[in-house]
Amino acid sequence: MSVLCWDFDGTLVWAPKLWTRSVYAALKAENPSTKMKIRDVRVRMAWGFPWHEPEKDYRSSTGERWWQRMNIKFYEDYLKLGVSEPIARRAAQRVREFVLRPENFLPYPDASVALRMARKKGYRQIILSNNFPELPGIVKALGLGMYLDGYVVSGVVGFEKPNPEIFAVAKRMFPDETEFVMISDNTEVDILGARAAGMKTTLVHQVANLEADEWAEELSELKFLFGE
Repeated sequence: MSVLCWDFDGTLVWAPKLWTRSVYAALKAENPSTKMKIRDVRVRMAWGFPWHEPEKDYRSSTGERWWQRMNIKFYEDYLKLGVSEPIARRAAQRVREFVLRPENFLPYPDASVALRMARKKGYRQIILSNNFPELPGIVKALGLGMYLDGYVVSGVVGFEKPNPEIFAVAKRMFPDETEFVMISDNTEVDILGARAAGMKTTLVHQVANLEADEWAEELSELKFLFGE
């Protein structure tokens, strides 16, 4: 039986402009009279996350250190946007609280149905995500954790997809299994990365292409779960 490796953002949930909105909300919380527009923040936030440099080894910056690294990025972004140093420092420390609100993450209507069907059919399944360390708590708060056997989160393990090391971590969780399937909406990072790591691949929520082994427009249309 295959191990299903689910991507999170864009695959099981939709979290539109999560980081931009959270950085802007933190700034507004510290400076309600700011004239900054959210579009200004969006441009500045375009670069600097660990997943933008997946070739690097981030094992020295996991857990709480992951956020310490990100707080420096947020602080520097605020300064480049013209925010004063005291407000930039306080706002950077508050971005985390806005990111970690479960209401930011909107599960696709068929996400729980797909996960439940996979469990019913006997698949083992995990979340395999480039994300912050607290992701398992968010997944559980959304009511999706009951269907999962584990998590491989970049902010915990120190590698970002498509780095082959993060896929290797997933495989080591199930040493007796030989077939792994990566399910994601992201071709460049997840589908190609998983293929290079020897996994099967399924593309969802995107136009079909030849890079993935299978494709489904909706999670409820996944043939290995809902086909005859």
